[in-house]
Parts: sequence; C-alpha cells; structure tokens
Amino acid sequence: MALPTRRPTFCPGCGHRAAFYALRRTFADAIFPGDIGCYTLGLNQGAVDTVHDMGASITMAAGFYHAYAQDGQQPPIIATIGDGTFFHSGAAGLENAVYNGARFVLLVLDNGTTGMTGMQPTPEYGKTADGHAGVKIELEALIRGCGIRYLAHADPHDIPSFQRALLDAVEFTHSDAGGVAVVIARYVCVTQVKGLGPNRKPLAVEVVHGPRPRAPETLAALDAQWMPVHRDRLSPCAEAGPAGNDIERLMTLAGQEQWREAAAMLYAEHPFPSTLGRVCPHPCESACNRGAHDGALAINALERLAGDRGRSAADFAVRGPDQGKCVAVVGGGPAGLAAAYHLARLGYGVDVFEAQPEIGGMLRWAITEYRLPPAVLARELEVFAALGVTLHTGMRLGANLAWAELDRFDAVYLATGAWKQRRLNVPGAECAGVQSGLDYLKAMRSGTPPTLGRRVAVIGGGNTAIDAARSARRQGAAVEVFYDLLLAIPAEVEAARTEGIVFHHEIVPVAFAAAAAGGVQLLLRELAAPAPQDDADAERCATQSSEADSVLVCIGGDADLDYLEAADLAPNGRLAVDAWGRSRDARIFAGGDAASTGAGTVVGAINAGKRAALAIAERLGGRPLATPDLQLANGPGIAVSIAADASSPRARQGAPAPQALEIRLQFFPKTPRATAPQRAPEDSVWNFEEVNFGLGSAAATAEARARCFHCGVCTHCDICVDVCPSEAIAKVDGVYRIDATTCTGCHVCAAECPRGAISMPAAGVCIGCGYCTTRFECPSLLRGADGLVSIDRRTCIDCGMCIQVCAQGAIRPRQETANRP
Repeated sequence: MALPTRRPTFCPGCGHRAAFYALRRTFADAIFPGDIGCYTLGLNQGAVDTVHDMGASITMAAGFYHAYAQDGQQPPIIATIGDGTFFHSGAAGLENAVYNGARFVLLVLDNGTTGMTGMQPTPEYGKTADGHAGVKIELEALIRGCGIRYLAHADPHDIPSFQRALLDAVEFTHSDAGGVAVVIARYVCVTQVKGLGPNRKPLAVEVVHGPRPRAPETLAALDAQWMPVHRDRLSPCAEAGPAGNDIERLMTLAGQEQWREAAAMLYAEHPFPSTLGRVCPHPCESACNRGAHDGALAINALERLAGDRGRSAADFAVRGPDQGKCVAVVGGGPAGLAAAYHLARLGYGVDVFEAQPEIGGMLRWAITEYRLPPAVLARELEVFAALGVTLHTGMRLGANLAWAELDRFDAVYLATGAWKQRRLNVPGAECAGVQSGLDYLKAMRSGTPPTLGRRVAVIGGGNTAIDAARSARRQGAAVEVFYDLLLAIPAEVEAARTEGIVFHHEIVPVAFAAAAAGGVQLLLRELAAPAPQDDADAERCATQSSEADSVLVCIGGDADLDYLEAADLAPNGRLAVDAWGRSRDARIFAGGDAASTGAGTVVGAINAGKRAALAIAERLGGRPLATPDLQLANGPGIAVSIAADASSPRARQGAPAPQALEIRLQFFPKTPRATAPQRAPEDSVWNFEEVNFGLGSAAATAEARARCFHCGVCTHCDICVDVCPSEAIAKVDGVYRIDATTCTGCHVCAAECPRGAISMPAAGVCIGCGYCTTRFECPSLLRGADGLVSIDRRTCIDCGMCIQVCAQGAIRPRQETANRP
C-alpha cells in the first residue's frame, strides 16, 4: 500500500499512545523518566523526558525525587515501564526505591507481551516464549511484594478517569503517609491480537467538515468570537439561592479562614446568616454540581459559621445618609425585617409594627429552640436598634393599628405573614384534642406549653409538622406523623426518625372522633384507596384507625388579610403584587407569605424584603432598578451589593450558571462531605437545647478549601496555560492573555478548564488546528495541505480515541447511511 511517510510512532489504536497522551495532557510540569521499548515513542507525546533501559526508569525516578527533595521541592514524577521490562528488571529498582523512601508514580504499561523481542508473553500469563506452560506470576502480587502500599488500575482509553487515577496517585505521593504509587494501565497489544481485543467494541469515526470560523480577511487568524475568553460566571449555588449570597466568594474566604470578611460579605445581602445557616432548606445545595460527584458542599454549615463568627450585622452595617423620607413596615418577621434592614442602610427612616410581643415573626414564634436558639436570633436582631429602626410591638393592623396612622409614611410595606392555620375539612376536625400545630409551637415558644398526653399524632409533612412532632417528643410523648407528601428538610426528617418518631407514608385522616377511653380516634385512609365523597362516606373509606391523646394539624397557614379590600387580592387569596412587591397602590408594597409571590420559606421571605426595599427606594427617588443587573442569572435571588456598586463583578450575570457537564470532575478527588456533630438522640429528646453543634473552624475551612469546585470562576490554576499546544496563553501580572496570532482555535483550553471559566464556542467542524495530528499523532489521522484532517480507513482500527482528543467536536462516531459506500 502507498502509505504516507511518517516518523516512527505508535500503531493505530495502541494503548500506549492513549496513556502517554493522557499523561502529558494532565501534567505539563512533571518529570517523565522512561524505559526502553516501543513505549519509548511516548517521546512523541511529550511524556518521556529521559530514556533508559533494564528498568532504570524506576531508579532514575527515585534519583530525581531525592535530588529535588534536598532543595525542599517535590515536582510530580511519573516513571513509565512496560510490564515485560518490569518483570525481568524493574522489580529490584522498585524495591530499592521503596526502601529508600522515594515518592513518585510508576505507570506500568501492561499489554501482556514483550513486543520488542518477538511478542513474547510475560510471566503473568503462565506461558513461555516457546509455548510451554509456565508458573503464572501475578503482576500485582510482585508489585505489592516490593513494599508498595498504593496500587491502582486505570484505563487510558477513558481519558477523564485515567487523569483522575493519575492525579490521585500523585496526591498520594505528596501526602504525609505517601511513598511510591503504582498505577497499572492494562490493555491488549493491538498488533499482537490484530485488533482492539475482546473487551472493546469498535467505534468507527468520521471528521466533519464545514465552513471554518476564520476572520473573512485572512485564513491565519480566528474571528474574535471564536477565541477563548477567560470570563467568570455565576456559580449554580448562587443562582439557586434566593438570599442572593455570593456563595463562591464565601467558599474562597472560608478556605482562607477569613471569617470576618465572609460575615461582612453576607451582611451586605441580609442580617440573618446565623439563622439561615440553621433553618434554611438550602436550595443552593440542591444546585451544587458536587452533589452528583460525592455530595453537595455543606454551604449551610459554612454560612452558619460565618454568621456566628460575625456575631451580628450591628458590628458591620452602617446607616446611609438621611434621605428625609420614612417607611412603615407592618410585620416584624423575616420579610419585614429584611426590608427594614436595607431601607435603613439606604438612609430611610423605618418604623416596624409587629402584632406579637417581640419581633422575629415565624423565626421567634414557630421555629423550635433546638433548631434556632433564642440567643442566636436575639443577637442577629441587635442590628435594628443599631440602625435606628423604631420598633412597635403588640400592634396589629386592622385592630389597634389603623390605616390612618400609616398615612404619615411615604411608603408602606406589608409583611404580615401567614398565621391563620388551615383547617382539615374532615368530620370531627373540631373535636377536643385536635389543635393547630402552629398554635402549639407558638405556645411552646411563649413558655406556656400545653399538655398533650402520652400519644400524639401529627398531620402533615412540612417543616412545621416535623418541628411539632419533635417538640411533642421532647414533652415525653410517643409521636406518629401521617402525611401525603413529605416536604420537610430531609435532615430534619432523618433527625426525627432517630429520635423515635414514626412516619406513615401516604396515609391521611378522613375523620376524627372522641375515643372511648379518652383522647381522639383517627380514621385513616391510604391514598391509593378511594376518597370519601361526603362526611357520611368517611368511615366506609377508612382503611385503618389509630388513637392519640392529642392531634396536631400542620397543613400550612393562610394570610389574615381582613384589613384589605377584595380588589387587592390575587386568585390565591393573598395581596396581589409583582416580583418587586409593588401593589396596585403605588404607595403600598408587600412581600413574604402575605403576598401573592410568597415562597413559604424564610429565605424566600428575605428575598422578598430585599426586593421591596429596592423598589421602595426607587419610588422615593433613589436609584432606578436595573433588573437585569441585579438578577442572578436565571435564579430567584437578587444582589443588593450590585445596587450599591454597579461595577460589581456579579452585575449583569445573565448567562446561565455552569452545569455539572461543564465541570471536569477528573480534576477533583472524591472527598466526603463534612458533617456537623449532632447531639445524641437519647440526650436530645429530653430538652430543647440545640441539636446541631455546627462545623468547627478547621472542618469548615477544609470543606471550603478542598471541596468547592468554584464553578464558573477562574482560580488561576494555570491548566489552560499548560494544555495550550501553541503556547498562545500567557499569564501576565496575574491576568491571562491570548495571542490571537498563535492561537489555533483547538478549544482544548476551554475543554480542559476544570470549572468552565473559559468561554469559547465549539465549531463542531474541523478547523485545521492540527492538534489531533501532532499531540495525539495517530497515523490514521491525515492532515491535508489545507490543514484539514481526514481518516485513513486503510489503517484505522476504529478505536474511537480521537473523539476524546478533538475538543472542537469535529471527530464524531461515523453516521452510517444507506447511500454511503
């Protein structure tokens, strides 16, 4: 055949090529001692620095380690050796390296044959060169016999997993208990078996050609829109969090143990980090890209610690210059207090009117002490006195607070919450012993706990139901929970189970009645059973029954809006407002659970209060709302810090946050999520002391430093510099510069960026960059005079590796069609 002229290189489909390519792509600054054999051609991939024979790559690696260690340096050292060479001359060198305390990675290229001396089988196959049976010697056993404690296997045909295996091995060499790490890359010799081997399926490929993304005036330069750009994006946790916190920045500060700075950053958005760190359902963690890897980052725990370290926004927040206008906030819960906080910081006079004896709303009166200790809430509430907010307690709108008394204010913000407990519409709902779970929790927090008896049934699956159940358990009751949907925070549900609370899934009451021996009889129905059509039908539809001394109904609350006119209400029965809390009356704003936009969570209420504060300030002559700038991509949150500083790097973050597929998981070792110590259930059920002790400083710092991906944010890891084949990326004074005259547009920097912080569209067609023919150098990839690549079907064995190599997506699985020859 008239094959093209080429320098010596690996055979098409050779596993050695895949191994050396992945080695060089993973480590730009490593030292690569190599041995003699066909794998010496790893020189072509830039992953062989020195060439030796008779197993000397191992002893050279040991020598390099000791030489650098004398100067206090430990660069990555990865030695390569074939399995046959290791058997006949490498083991002694490995034993000596271990004995003398060397630290490096040995990559054993195990293709089951000694290729350079006539395809002889190695001892691990139990067959001699002349075909006789021999004693099988296990390669792994021999390696471990040399004193190796770290031995792993990796498939170089799967580049990401192979990179992870190599990175893990290097990390072991740098650890306190480290030493020599051995990785075995096992595959067949394609020349010996004349193909891919029995465990791999052929994958035919093709190169897609089309218009190349070049500037119209030249074929040498890429059009600017196709050039790589280092551009920080919003992290998905921040996008998902209604509080508007810069969570990626929080992780950076926590990882540097800068807790005061972390607290100050959180206080720029709201005054309740200690509270949210304890009671928030943390939607930010649900969006964490680490969740599918090894568990979401413990964001809530770190926010809690930052808040505890900061103690109170009173030490950070400053009242702005007097604006000469005042705002009435009706409702001292999280929505009203968040609005009051930001309005005071903007310089407006603020009066808060609260119906209860103390401010705090649901935080003070409905969330249990073992989750949110009163002392924690009290210190976070100190900021309102520090900001000059005037507090009026025991004032209920429509009762002892008339609308006319609010006429003196330039704007009014209504945040009266949803305190009216919903009733179960079943027979017997009014019988003795059946009471509101919300009223029960309020009585507990007021210091006047009602007597429940020995057996308590809780109806509902939300957070209020779990709080009521765990509180009743602390009063000594045996507690059962009946629910249709379990919507409470999973950690709280699990804690309730450990405390001995019994849950009944998809079982709901159809009627209550007085029990013969006192208490309440519950008639229950499995959701799969027919529902009663009327009260008389309830008993027939019951599938089981139970008895309890008390029943706590926790099925949500409604807003008491008797002080409003019907025209003010939305279809959901709450005050109709837009996303910024504006009502049909330009002077009236509303948010939290009293508003049509209410989210039913503390963090949602804080978001509503922030939004309303900015909208009120705009109406009173403040800075106009620049909604696209304030909005955090596609998420519900906004950032007040952007309103205060339009030049904030978080402004105009309209692009969606990077998702898990954009994160190069191979660069991140799996690390267990940090878990806070908990009070033992046998102790916790006897008192209302806080159950979750929170993370300590060391654990929190380690969590932030070791586990945060910093999704979409450049951390200056320099991987883009290392992998650029044309050296077009340089770091100048801490800033990355792209040389447009040398950038080939290969897209490798964007593909290899661990965090998705490089923006660069993939062309999807061959652009003639030459990366696959130079760095991978498969002889079946032919580059024409125009630079474009094609597949030489005469030599290609359909290994499919080049698909992983082409970062532009131009090499794809071949699409077979009936018309194709």
